[in-house]
Amino acid sequence: MPSPFDDIDAAMQADIDRLFGEGISIIPQLGDEYTRIPDPDRPVKSGIRATIARAATGGATDYRGSARDGASLSASTAEMWIDRAAYAALGYRLVRGDIVELSDETPPPRFVVAAVNDGDGGDVQVILG
Repeated sequence: MPSPFDDIDAAMQADIDRLFGEGISIIPQLGDEYTRIPDPDRPVKSGIRATIARAATGGATDYRGSARDGASLSASTAEMWIDRAAYAALGYRLVRGDIVELSDETPPPRFVVAAVNDGDGGDVQVILG
């Protein structure tokens, strides 16, 4: 049975996507850690909006058990929140290795799906790498 708050949540999600959302394209992939090819059974989807959070971080790599200093490392972690209805409209589930392209930027940066957390809230959290 739907919650009485589902309509309120849907309206809020639409406002969040309009104010904070970015255009994305989903490019499904097949393969393993060595090879990736486009998945012919899951079509590319464009024109989707999602909220993206990016936070660059850095630090030294660690040589455990050694006094030797490691090289500097820079990483850009990102998370995506996609409205549950928009996620369902994809017609398939995102899986590790799928590509998310931020289509509002030139050139469009690409991230790889690391994990999908399909919780109880109004959106689905996707960890990007």
